[in-house]
Amino acid sequence: MVELISMWENGENKNHTGGGKDRSSHLRWLEETHAALEPFSLPGGYVNFLGPETPDQVANSYGPNTERLLAVKSAVDPDSVFSATPLPTSTADA
Repeated sequence: MVELISMWENGENKNHTGGGKDRSSHLRWLEETHAALEPFSLPGGYVNFLGPETPDQVANSYGPNTERLLAVKSAVDPDSVFSATPLPTSTADA
């Protein structure tokens, strides 16, 4: 399992996220390393590292287990008290 984190010191240009040579070397490293590892990754990614901002990855992560997972979640936690790990919103998302 690999978690990629890009960091920089205060004062470095962390706000430039555009393309080309002006893009932060930290973001460039992150994107290049991610691309190199992607062929060896689970589809969608590791669910505990995903957030609500990546609904396509969340849906892809659960795959054919989505329907069963959502049924159990609905029966056991109908008020969604437990929500630390994002779930697909429907089986159509998977």
